[in-house]
Amino acid sequence: MKTLKVLRSSLQWLSLALVLSTCSEPEIPRPEITTINPDKGVVGAEVIITGKNFSTADLVFFGSAENTPASRSDTEIRTAVPSGLSPGNISVTVKTEGGNSNSLSFTVLASQPEITSIEPDRGSIGMEITLKGKHFASATSVAFGTKTVTGFISKTDIELKLLVPEGLDPGAQNVNITSDGGTSENSTFTVVGKPTISSFTPASGPAGRKVTIEGTHFEDASKVLFGTGESLFTVKSSTTIEATVPETATTGKNKSCNPRRRSDQYN
Repeated sequence: MKTLKVLRSSLQWLSLALVLSTCSEPEIPRPEITTINPDKGVVGAEVIITGKNFSTADLVFFGSAENTPASRSDTEIRTAVPSGLSPGNISVTVKTEGGNSNSLSFTVLASQPEITSIEPDRGSIGMEITLKGKHFASATSVAFGTKTVTGFISKTDIELKLLVPEGLDPGAQNVNITSDGGTSENSTFTVVGKPTISSFTPASGPAGRKVTIEGTHFEDASKVLFGTGESLFTVKSSTTIEATVPETATTGKNKSCNPRRRSDQYN
């Protein structure tokens, strides 16, 4: 009798266990990637990932970066290469409620450089300027018209400092950057010619005397010096300046004219 009770109790527990077993949630299958198309691209490019068990996908990992699916089905995910990635090979993994998938290789390509500004956007040969934009990290050269600069003062992904190269004629020049990602669209930099003085009238006079200075490339003049004395002046044209001899001027050959944003003196 006692044995029968024990057997009955055991059967009850077994029935309960079977009920609990049949009522538990089914296991969510792990996602699996079969292809990535394309298997290389720049930051921001669309990527299609095919496989299975993607219906609950919420994240796609590209190496150390991540992005959310733009669209998904059980067998396909559409997303984009996330920002912050450097060019090179990385692993791509899909995360779902079932866990993380296997990983496949993807190659991040260098992006085409883009110039947003040149500061300043005009100046003379030998002057330091700054190009601003993005995707400059792999820049190898900067073209000013037919002249190319390969040596930079400094370079980051968003900023490049360099000197305006020799041999450029005054006027507007197309500027572009070449990098591993290609060549940027053109921006414009205006080369200001080095000012030269050919004559001044009168050749002598006291402080306060008006002097007419003749020469070339005066259109961007920012300063006229008589020795170390700075003069009040008016630019009449690209070849003529009218200046007043300052009180601090001394006798001798001492006129100079500086173009915009330059510290050189041309005597």
